[in-house]
Amino acid sequence: MTPNVSALIIGYQRLSGVQINIENCVRNGIQNIFVSIDYPKVGNIESMSRYNAILDYLSQISVSEGLDIYVRSSKSNIGCAVNVVTACEWFFSNCDFGVILEDDCRPNDSFFSFAREALTDLSSSKDTWMICGTQLVPTPQIGGDRIFSVYPQVWGWATSSEKWSEIRSVFFREEKVQWPKCVTLAEKTYWKSGEKRAREGFLDAWDIILASEMRRRVKFAITPRFNLVSNIGVDEHSTHTIANSQWMAHPVHHFEKLNDEIILDNEANMWLRDNFYKIRFRHIFSTKFTALLDRLIPSRKGFLPLKDRLKPDFVYLPKSY
Repeated sequence: MTPNVSALIIGYQRLSGVQINIENCVRNGIQNIFVSIDYPKVGNIESMSRYNAILDYLSQISVSEGLDIYVRSSKSNIGCAVNVVTACEWFFSNCDFGVILEDDCRPNDSFFSFAREALTDLSSSKDTWMICGTQLVPTPQIGGDRIFSVYPQVWGWATSSEKWSEIRSVFFREEKVQWPKCVTLAEKTYWKSGEKRAREGFLDAWDIILASEMRRRVKFAITPRFNLVSNIGVDEHSTHTIANSQWMAHPVHHFEKLNDEIILDNEANMWLRDNFYKIRFRHIFSTKFTALLDRLIPSRKGFLPLKDRLKPDFVYLPKSY
């Protein structure tokens, strides 16, 4: 039986991104849609206009298409990390399984069928936390049609409420977990530094905390052989991506499940480590320099610690949950 799949769309200023993702969801049989919108920064009239346009569109499409669209907006600008983490909290308190798409991500139809196919595998594997539709590793270097990745690629992903309850623990409480011996000193330093900066508010990021904790706890993501989601977020609303990044607008392909086995592909994982994250021996030293600058230059710190920002106020439209 096909699982009941819901969708969470997380947005800020991209009306077209919200529109396209809702259309994609509806075309792929998803009727239960949640949308979380971050409020504009104070004093930006143009941003407020885009924000209102998104809310108007959501109100109209819900009525005209007869969709169950549940919308919430923060009462002030909360940033990417808080919007994503609290949106998932809201979403999985109401849904058992769903796909999560930010407004700069463009999934193809195969992403939705891949997520549905992988649900059984997700549920049966205690060490698997999520399903990811992005695949940046060159196809010839991938050993199967589906692999277990030690690195989450969250440009289009899915999970269950049960798995989210495990994932949320890394944001809402910190536990001392030893790093596995297979992780090199350079990689451990890279992740520990990035996670620390995100937790302390020097980075408005949630995914580096997730990636660090998955690596530390030996948790996995199920990923496809071919890329199913393209990130187009290189406009003025981008948080971390840049226009000349080789990873933007990555081509998407059709996915077809060829066998039931999902393999742990160490070669693909090492390729991501070396080519996407570009983890090198120099990170042992460069991360210390970055930490020093964070503390010496006040302007580098833009947010309060993440744990102090995870209970913002929201407005829920058209109904509160």
